[in-house]
Amino acid sequence: MRELCLGLEVVLPDGRILDDLRFVKKDNSGYNLKDLFIGSEGTLGVITAAVLKLFPKPKGKAVAFVGLRSPAHALKFLSFAQCYGGEFLTGFELMGKLSLQMALNYMMRANSLFEREHEWYVLINISSSRSANEALSVLNVILETALKDNIIEDAVVAQSLKQQDFFWQLRDNMSPAQKLEGGSIKHDIAVPIASIPDFIAEAALIVEEIAPGARVVCFGHMGDGNLHYNITQPIGADTVSFLQLYSQMNDRIHCLVMHYQGTFSAEHGIGQLKRRELRTFKSSVSLEIMQAIKKYLTL
Repeated sequence: MRELCLGLEVVLPDGRILDDLRFVKKDNSGYNLKDLFIGSEGTLGVITAAVLKLFPKPKGKAVAFVGLRSPAHALKFLSFAQCYGGEFLTGFELMGKLSLQMALNYMMRANSLFEREHEWYVLINISSSRSANEALSVLNVILETALKDNIIEDAVVAQSLKQQDFFWQLRDNMSPAQKLEGGSIKHDIAVPIASIPDFIAEAALIVEEIAPGARVVCFGHMGDGNLHYNITQPIGADTVSFLQLYSQMNDRIHCLVMHYQGTFSAEHGIGQLKRRELRTFKSSVSLEIMQAIKKYLTL
């Protein structure tokens, strides 16, 4: 959202109105005030208007599920798709096999998308401002070349708009699908894209150490480094006992995230649940600056 927002109008706590509605992409005339309010969750003021960058609705798209051996192969595939797809690449979602299987079960689809299971999957979306045929042509070049270079193992291309929607419904239902599996400890994190494979490998060791048998449900927007790294209780485990590990698990996972220069809150903000993490992982200087800004605006 930050990249798409050009300007804001904000009602401040004392009733004054900040008119920072700008319609230009570049403005170095002073501090970038809009970024103070984006993500501040209403603590500095109420956003009442915004100027957003908009793009023409694509005239066609092509969607595919891709099977891969590992997150490292997914990283190679992302670089490959960016190289061959360029601006056509508009979606690149990484997910583990358990994430996909839970979503299939949730949607009551017993059959897998593939003849055999793969350890990891990518949902790739190619969009075209000209036609669906152009989008499909770009996607086919990406997939055929990646298969030839052994970057991916298999791919299933959606054959209709209905199937495209079904593919994305699988992705969208991964979070609610977890609720049927018992207690979950969830993390909305981001790390540098190049660090995703190493983070996933190290985080899995932490999970097994703290909660042996717990199931990692990992999925997210690999193109911007954002992962939903969720941990579901072991099969047959007591939910209350598992959720007592919440703080210990969060601390260890978030420490690993910070080791990779990432963030413990990529999409969902701080709210009430992550106030302790904010105090723990933000530097004292950052906290002092944020407190000073809030103090001034709420005088």
